[in-house]
Amino acid sequence: MKPFVGYTRRPEPKWPYILIAAIVVLILLVMVVLGNIIVALRYSAPTKKPIKVSSTIIAAPSSSTASLTSSTFLTTVTVKKNDLPASSSTTIKPVKEEKKETVPPGEIKVENIFFTSKIDGANQPTNRLDKVAIGSVSRLYCYTKIISQPPQTIHHLWVRPDGEIMGEVTLYITNNPAYTWSYIGLGEPQAGKYRVLVKDRAGKTLAEKSIELTR
Repeated sequence: MKPFVGYTRRPEPKWPYILIAAIVVLILLVMVVLGNIIVALRYSAPTKKPIKVSSTIIAAPSSSTASLTSSTFLTTVTVKKNDLPASSSTTIKPVKEEKKETVPPGEIKVENIFFTSKIDGANQPTNRLDKVAIGSVSRLYCYTKIISQPPQTIHHLWVRPDGEIMGEVTLYITNNPAYTWSYIGLGEPQAGKYRVLVKDRAGKTLAEKSIELTR
């Protein structure tokens, strides 16, 4: 009896399927991890905030407002008649381009002289008077523009119609040109022609101006 000869099929090995399955799972895990990383990076990236630009508008000064410079002049007043006391002050000249006129050292020139009834807030005369009615104004100003090489000293002598000196005002000049003024208070003055003599320190008359006071 011959032994039975046959073929028995061996079972196929399972490890290739396990390896493939493991590789597929690993690939999936890697894809999931990468996806999570990408999402995390996208949402964690800083967002650009709009930049706020603030501006400050500085209003230009009104053209009606003038830049002013001033010098303070001390004044000595010698009043011989206190019925119309004299006083003085110095104007504040607005800053502007002005061609300065010069004179030889020691010389004083009265460039302008006139009377006014009021000095405004910028220390400028508001009008020019040659005649004024008694009682219409409370003060009478004599306004002068002086050309010199400072420092200098001038005097305003207020003279009554009868020739009597009613007041003497000393003005100290410290700039060129200088805008100076003095005034008298008009209480009950006599009518007639009043004069102001502008003199230097030596007593020389530099200029003279008169005004008529009427009733």
